[in-house]
Amino acid sequence: MTALLAIGVATKLGGVVALADTLNFNMNPAAVLQWSSRLIRVANSLQASANGLDRAALDEMVETARASAPVRTGRLREGITGEREGDFFVFRASAVGLTDDADYARFVEFGTRPGRRVADQAFFDAPARASRRKGHPGTEAQPYFWPAVRAVLSRRYGKQAQEMIAAAKSAGGTA
Repeated sequence: MTALLAIGVATKLGGVVALADTLNFNMNPAAVLQWSSRLIRVANSLQASANGLDRAALDEMVETARASAPVRTGRLREGITGEREGDFFVFRASAVGLTDDADYARFVEFGTRPGRRVADQAFFDAPARASRRKGHPGTEAQPYFWPAVRAVLSRRYGKQAQEMIAAAKSAGGTA
């Protein structure tokens, strides 16, 4: 009798990946135990590999984003971080200005549209102001975060596919 067994390995950073291999065996207890132990070895190998790939991808994302982020004060570049939080690898960018608590990292990544904004108190206190509103020209997007994510994850997926094939072969399966 032939059976089809499939194993799924979830990686937090890269999404869910499934490895399926057709395994031929007789349905006797010894054969089932043999293939079960092979599958467990493959799963453990893939999980260890995925953790290593995720850590390396996270470090590369941080490095790539920092290298491509525009620098004026250095707050944005220093606010690009990657760390493990429980089962997850977290990549984030944050930059808080000196004069307010607004995090401007997203404004650099996506830009802002032109518009009008209410002026601050210093504007009101200046002599001979005819208007209490001033225009904002908007800013062009200077992407650094998402380009780093896309570039690094595309390479990571290729590496994971290679690891999955190697793990299946080492357990005696076909890939």
